[in-house]
Amino acid sequence: MKRIILIVFSMLWTMNASAGAVDGKIIKIDIHSDNWETYNVNDKAYMSLYVDGLPKSCNQSSGVRRVIISQDHPLFNAALSIAIAAKQADKRVHINFLNTCAVRSSAWDFGYISMRE
Repeated sequence: MKRIILIVFSMLWTMNASAGAVDGKIIKIDIHSDNWETYNVNDKAYMSLYVDGLPKSCNQSSGVRRVIISQDHPLFNAALSIAIAAKQADKRVHINFLNTCAVRSSAWDFGYISMRE
């Protein structure tokens, strides 16, 4: 747990100025592969977090109100743990997202996440 806290705080200090943030409850957590229609053990995993108050991704009219993180991100496992714990406990999270949609064109790129009381 200490390691997760240290990682989150280090992300806070190094976070890009062009980022957004929201406090809210997690509505839904999706874990999916890059091509979820075909089973492939070599495919890449993604987690999509739907959080109350998120704006539409990249301010597109067709954008989705979600943040996405890929399995190769160093905080993937920590973010997954925090998201599941917050959802199960019905707790609010603070989620920071980059002002980019590079991982998926219809989702904000992940910045960091922390659980609120």
